[in-house]
Amino acid sequence: MLTDHQRIMTLAKTGTAQLTSEEWKEMNSLREAINLNPSQVHPSKMEKFTELFVRSLEGKSDSVPVLKLSTEQSNALVDAL
Repeated sequence: MLTDHQRIMTLAKTGTAQLTSEEWKEMNSLREAINLNPSQVHPSKMEKFTELFVRSLEGKSDSVPVLKLSTEQSNALVDAL
């Protein structure tokens, strides 16, 4: 039986954090082929597109500002709830 840790699926890093210009071109070509006729694109090419797409998003998430409260402020907030 698999443990919870073994069930977690992660994307292997196969390149740098940012895509090279060649990788951007490849991703765009794959995107166009998938949009045109997905049934004609080999699954390995779809996986490659997914890998490149995910890597292109790295570091582009909406960050949430961290609210730093003193102990007194934190206690007052908890009491107010």
